[in-house]
Amino acid sequence: AGFNSAGIMLSGGAGRELATWIDEGRSTMDMYHYAPTRFAPEATRDPEWVNAKSHEAYVKNYAVVYPHDQPLAGRNLRTDALHS
Repeated sequence: AGFNSAGIMLSGGAGRELATWIDEGRSTMDMYHYAPTRFAPEATRDPEWVNAKSHEAYVKNYAVVYPHDQPLAGRNLRTDALHS
């Protein structure tokens, strides 16, 4: 789920943790970053958002991460009254 090219490297451990999570009700590690429920429901129902975020994640897979770097894809999905 969302591993892109790192899936081959991570699949064994993720599969083990997923099986433990299903079997025992919780994993032995913090699996938040791999849980599909970390996304807001309105985001996962929007194909444009999913495509934009997936593309950005793939492109930035080996990019240098700078302090305060903000993702650009999928912005403004949810805004409040103070948003301008």
